Amino acid sequence: MDERLVTPFDVVVIGGGLAGLAAATYASRAGARVAVLESGAHAGGRASTDHRDGVSFNRGPHALYEGGQGMAVLRELGIDPPGGRPRTNGRAIWNGREGRLPFDARALATTPLLSPRSRVAFARFHMRLGRLDARAFDSVTVAEFLDGARSDVGALVEGVVRLGLYANAPELLSAGAAIDQLVLAGSGVRYLHGGWGSLVDSLATTACLAGAAVHSGIRVDAVERSGDQWVVSDGRGGRWKASAVIVAGLPPEAAERLAGCDAGTLRTAAGPPVRAACLDLVLASPPAVTFALDLDHHGYYSLHAPVADLTPDGRALVSLARYRRPDEIADADRDRATLRAFARRMGVETTLTERYLHDMTVAHGIPLAARGGCAGRPRVDALGRDGVLLAGDWVGPTGLLADAALASGRAAGQLAAAAARARRAA
Repeated sequence: MDERLVTPFDVVVIGGGLAGLAAATYASRAGARVAVLESGAHAGGRASTDHRDGVSFNRGPHALYEGGQGMAVLRELGIDPPGGRPRTNGRAIWNGREGRLPFDARALATTPLLSPRSRVAFARFHMRLGRLDARAFDSVTVAEFLDGARSDVGALVEGVVRLGLYANAPELLSAGAAIDQLVLAGSGVRYLHGGWGSLVDSLATTACLAGAAVHSGIRVDAVERSGDQWVVSDGRGGRWKASAVIVAGLPPEAAERLAGCDAGTLRTAAGPPVRAACLDLVLASPPAVTFALDLDHHGYYSLHAPVADLTPDGRALVSLARYRRPDEIADADRDRATLRAFARRMGVETTLTERYLHDMTVAHGIPLAARGGCAGRPRVDALGRDGVLLAGDWVGPTGLLADAALASGRAAGQLAAAAARARRAA
C-alpha cells in the first residue's frame, strides 16, 4: 500500500475547490499538517477552467466581487487575481421590448423598459437601496419584498437579483440576502485573466507552500471515528487519520452521507441548488452589445473576453446563461435555442465555436427566507461531531457563491487547526 495513505495528519480536507484549498491554507499556516483529497483529476471543482484551442472556458459565467468576502480572504492569503472589469450598463428585454438598462440618469430617462411613473419608482428604489436595513428583510422573500411594486419595476429588480445571485426563486429567496448582494454589486466585479482555473492554481500553490499536501483522483467513501481520531477511507483502500476533517465544496447530500447525519438535514437548511443552462460563444471580434438581460426568459448575456484574457488573437467570448427555477425540468434543446435566439437579438450572428453546459450547478444552495437568510444556513460546525466541519457555497452566515465558499473555508481551516492543537495538548 502507498505509504502516504497511512500517514497521520492533523487535518484532512475532502474536496479541492475554492473552499477546500482556502481551508487547507489557513490550517497549514496555523501549524497543522494537512492533506487535501480531491476526487477529480485536478483541483478546482466548478471553479475549473477548460482550455480548448487556445480558449479558456469557465464552467458557467463567473465573476469575483471586488468588495466581497472572497476577495478579502484571497488578499489575506496574498492572492490578488488579475482580471478586467466589465461594463454592465447594457440592454434588457421585457415583454418583447428592448431598451437600455436604467443604471444611469440618461438611460433611466429614456428607456422604454419602464413607464414614466415606473422610472420615478425605480429611481426611488435605487436611491434607498443602500440605506435599507437588509437584516429586517432576512425572513422576507423577494416576492414579498416586491409585492405591490409596479410590474415593470418588479420584473427589472427580479432580473438584477438573478444576475447577482444566479437564483431564480423569488418565492423562496431571502430578500435580505438579495439586498446585500445588490449593494455589493456596486463595488464592481472582476472577470479573471486565464479563467477561474488561474485562481485555483494560485490557491493550490499557496496551500502547498504553506505545507499542505494536495492529492487528486482520490474519492472518499467514509469518515469514521477511531478512538480520539477520525479515519477517512478512500476508494483505493487507503485510510487517512486526522484530528479534524473538513468536508469542503461538496453538495449537502454528499456531506450528509460522509458525515453520517440524517438524510435531508443539511439539504433542508441549505435550500435547493441553483442551476443554469450555460452557453459560451467564441466570436472573431467583440460584438457591439457587451451586456444584456432577457427578463422574459430569465437570461444573461455578457462579453467576458477581451474584458478578461480568455481568447487568442483578438477574438471575443460571450457567455450566456438561463437561470432555472428549482423545480424546473431541464430541457437542453429548448434552452440552447433560447440562448442562441438571445445572442442573435444582441447582434451575434456568426460564431467560430461554442460550448454548452445544459444543466450547470452554480451553487449548492440558496439563503432561504424561511430560515432567516444567510444566518440560517448550516454553520461550519453544524454537524455536531467534534472535529468534523463543513465549508462551501451553502455554508456559514457570510456571503454568497465564491464569497461564501472562501469565507467558510477560512472559518473551517481555523477551527480545524485549533482542534488539532487541542488534541496535541491533551
